[in-house]
Amino acid sequence: MKQGAGNRLIWFDEEPPKDIWEECFVRVEAGQDLDVILTMTAIKGMTWVYDKLYTATNNPDIFVSEANWKDNPWLLSAQKARMTRGLTPDAL
Repeated sequence: MKQGAGNRLIWFDEEPPKDIWEECFVRVEAGQDLDVILTMTAIKGMTWVYDKLYTATNNPDIFVSEANWKDNPWLLSAQKARMTRGLTPDAL
């Protein structure tokens, strides 16, 4: 993240610490909307993201979309089979 004013878009590719997430909202460019995108694999389990974002269904500013490997048309069945080996049912 660029730590200065004037951001229009902030994109987290993995789950950030909550204090960094909150800091982003003061980095908005004056007079402009700020879009914040968070794409992540929930490898840490139920964290602040679950409580504050994922379940915030009454907040019109939050849009949640889910995807899994079935949604990836380029992931071959053989690749899925290899990745599945050794994973627990919870991990899957």
